[in-house]
Amino acid sequence: MLGFGDVRGRALMVVVGAFACQMGLGFTYMYGPLLPEITADLGWNRATFNSATAPRLWVQAMASPVLGLLVARVGGRAVLVASAALLACSAWGLSNIESAFDLLLWNLVLGLVFVGVGDVTVGHVVAQWVERSRALALGIVYVGSNIGGVVVLHLVTQISEEVHWREAFLWTGIAGALFLLPFAVFFIRSPRAGEGASDGGVEAIESGEAMSLRAAVRTRTFWILFYILVVYFFFATSVLDHLVSMLMDQGIERTEAAGVLGGAVFLGVAGKLGLAAIAGRMSPRVALSVNMGMVALSSVLIFAIPWVGNPYPAAVLFGLSYAGRDVVYPLVVIHVFGVRSMAPVYGTLMATLALGGVAGPVFTGAVRDQTGSYTGAFAFEALLMLVAVALIPLVRRELGRSAPAAR
Repeated sequence: MLGFGDVRGRALMVVVGAFACQMGLGFTYMYGPLLPEITADLGWNRATFNSATAPRLWVQAMASPVLGLLVARVGGRAVLVASAALLACSAWGLSNIESAFDLLLWNLVLGLVFVGVGDVTVGHVVAQWVERSRALALGIVYVGSNIGGVVVLHLVTQISEEVHWREAFLWTGIAGALFLLPFAVFFIRSPRAGEGASDGGVEAIESGEAMSLRAAVRTRTFWILFYILVVYFFFATSVLDHLVSMLMDQGIERTEAAGVLGGAVFLGVAGKLGLAAIAGRMSPRVALSVNMGMVALSSVLIFAIPWVGNPYPAAVLFGLSYAGRDVVYPLVVIHVFGVRSMAPVYGTLMATLALGGVAGPVFTGAVRDQTGSYTGAFAFEALLMLVAVALIPLVRRELGRSAPAAR
């Protein structure tokens, strides 16, 4: 039993493997510490850098719905193996960039990696194996991205300080690929007949405990969840890409500023596990309200950093809250649309990266370039987050209302 419900034997191996593979998302955090060095070395401004890196999220957005359908049909092992191989390729490519086009090209490849090791793939795999303790299992698995982020932030900062940013890209990427591959091959597989969660099989579809993707996108709740994710990604990706630079503008050394971001990423571990522990004791909508309410408050505190002076309260709250979305959103999607619909519906919702995730860092960098300050950008993002929280009471369970079951 291991203290959480139905996780035993093969299911435990899947949870461990999914945790390790999720660590690949830690490479999302690598640009923050390297941004000042890369732009100075290649003669770019920050808007140019973000314009070349942000389109990666378009790839993630466009690939997520396709991958969600693919994973639901063929399982996650092949996707995770391919993602590890692409990670090594993208690391080599990023270490050799000379132009903004080079950076753009290899970021598009990296976008496929992040989709492959991301929330949709591992969330679907784990949800198929774990039922009663699903929130806790997802919380544990999604902690992998935070642990990976702390490791990546430390490695790229140290290697770039001691050698160069090119070697930081190369060696962290190759090491990451070699780490992920064995877990993807030997730990991940789909349940066979008689295995896994009782609500995760074909019988869930036949009994109406799942909605088709077509039916889901016709509901009010789908579009509310879509909007909330747009705003969330607009704000969160801006913080992840620009917090280090913002703190350096306040006179904080790069190593210390990277440490603030690294600490926030590490606190995501506590945020995910804490939210996972309480999410099973409350409705998914309440859990979403708690999570996004904390994110909104952190957006206000980040906006206030120039006046407060101390970045740690904002970083602590952001770290505890932003990562909780990884746990809460799959639970909300499962509650609203059914477990068998999680991968296709959540994959489609992740198309929000094409809007919020791309526009946020570019907008924030452009405001900094034009005004010399991040204040206006983070004020606007705080307002967007507060509006998103106000919409959560309109979220409702759509399964069985009027839409037909998936076929």
